[in-house]
Amino acid sequence: MECCDPNLNFQELARLIGTKAKTDVACPECGPRCTTKANAKKPKLRIWRVDEGFLTYNCARCYLKGWATRERIDWRKRIPPGLPKRAAPILVPDADQVRRIERGMSIWDGARDIRGTPAVAHFRRRGLEVPEHMSHVLRFSSSLHHEGKTTGGLVALMRDIVTWQPCGIHRTFLSPDGVKLGRKMLGRSKGAAIMLDDYPDVVSGLHIGEGIETCLAARQLGYRPVWAVGSAGAIADFPVLAGIEALNVLGENDRANLDAARALRDRYEPAGCEVWICKPRDGDFNDAIREAV
Repeated sequence: MECCDPNLNFQELARLIGTKAKTDVACPECGPRCTTKANAKKPKLRIWRVDEGFLTYNCARCYLKGWATRERIDWRKRIPPGLPKRAAPILVPDADQVRRIERGMSIWDGARDIRGTPAVAHFRRRGLEVPEHMSHVLRFSSSLHHEGKTTGGLVALMRDIVTWQPCGIHRTFLSPDGVKLGRKMLGRSKGAAIMLDDYPDVVSGLHIGEGIETCLAARQLGYRPVWAVGSAGAIADFPVLAGIEALNVLGENDRANLDAARALRDRYEPAGCEVWICKPRDGDFNDAIREAV
């Protein structure tokens, strides 16, 4: 099995994580380059056990991230794609927002794979296939707080569009049989996206839409890579990213959504990028999936 970094094959990752569901260890990529032994030994690489034959990993310092199975490894140096062609300000959170982001990351770290949870029933109610190996962005927590009660729910990770850093979570509160009870975000949603497909999958084109279910439905129909940005306003404000030659907006039969898509097109086209608005005849992509079921 060929690998760019022989220290990160499945056997070595399995040795490092042992019997734990997740663990933090020194990164074999950037640790040896640190100027002090203390920094070299800092546990910056986190490893998750998705199941017995599937491991994922991410370094908070050098952006090394990927996955490995017993059969193959996908090694990638995850470097953010750079600043937008038109300079967008790096959003610096205030102290209160930092606390909310940290609280959101604590919930995210405690969440688990969605398989075998009410999130599966939630997706099936919407006519959606259960996405596999998406614990990098979608997880389930059984200890969320909603209207004074503890309940379970789908937890989606939000990342800064420019820097790729985690900046919050989106929670869909669910009943035990998968009925949606409500939604709420925690952290920062401005300038962020729920990246259903990760950065290395975004080569020259990207699809963006509002909600998770809409984007998963479009993804199920073959529109990939795709990110959910949460609202029509977020579509209108989506930054012009370097390297993106074509951007497809998952449209809805909603005036705010279509106005936002047109505003985005007006900003992208002068930068030499094509913008297409893709939408079903009625409703959104999730409506189209449910009608076909």
